[in-house]
Amino acid sequence: MIRTLAFQNLFILIKAMVLIVFDRLCYCFPARLIGLFALLLLPVTAAADGGHSTDDAVQKSLYFIQSERMDENDIRASLDFNAPLKVTQKANAVATVERILRQHYTENGRKTLLMNESIGELAEYLGQFPEVVSLLNDINPFPWTFEYRQRSFLTEVTGTHLRVDKVKVFFDPQASAKLKFHRACSKKPLHCIASPADALLHEFLHVRSVFLDTESFLAQGGMNRALYPYMYEQKIIDQENDLYRAMSEVDHQPRPIRREHHGKYAIAGCVSCIQ
Repeated sequence: MIRTLAFQNLFILIKAMVLIVFDRLCYCFPARLIGLFALLLLPVTAAADGGHSTDDAVQKSLYFIQSERMDENDIRASLDFNAPLKVTQKANAVATVERILRQHYTENGRKTLLMNESIGELAEYLGQFPEVVSLLNDINPFPWTFEYRQRSFLTEVTGTHLRVDKVKVFFDPQASAKLKFHRACSKKPLHCIASPADALLHEFLHVRSVFLDTESFLAQGGMNRALYPYMYEQKIIDQENDLYRAMSEVDHQPRPIRREHHGKYAIAGCVSCIQ
């Protein structure tokens, strides 16, 4: 700091001497103009000779701006990579769903080609919903299978009144489920009809409940073949409604929210189609 002040005092003295000399000797040039030239020249000389602090300050300023720009670029890069990241996450989810479905799929000699193609379509559709992927991960470790049966969405539980041994799900990828029948359904069919894929999720909710809440399932008469477990079924319907709402938040497509456990089969053009 002391050295810097000494240099500054020296520069001021030199500037004053130059002004006096040029004012007296070089009368052909206005002294003010020459003095201005001296004032402009001397700081450059000072910076070149000993103004390290000035250079440092300029370097730091440029570095600080560069750092800000780098941070901004990093932010932009992260924003730009959000879309590919989401694509990657969805691809992983789709692969997970397909792996689980193929692992539990059982060929029964009927519509084998259709079922194999439908599993890929199911994975592509269901993989976009985190709640569905979580559901499938929940039931994956347990002994359940699913297979083709025409116009059927059914969960068959094998066991005793004290335990559950295995579960079999029957599914038709060409059958949708009409769950509501009011007049508005003709204008808003999405509110009334579940696609084959969405209807299949109801059966997967059964699978999860049977294995993860076995005690409640058995207590509510789940293995009672004489009486239908209505209380248990209503709980599954409530879970179905919650799942459908979560899915609709993702793809912004309405789904049938119901209270009653009845419906009618209809023909669907694809696993995610309602008609």
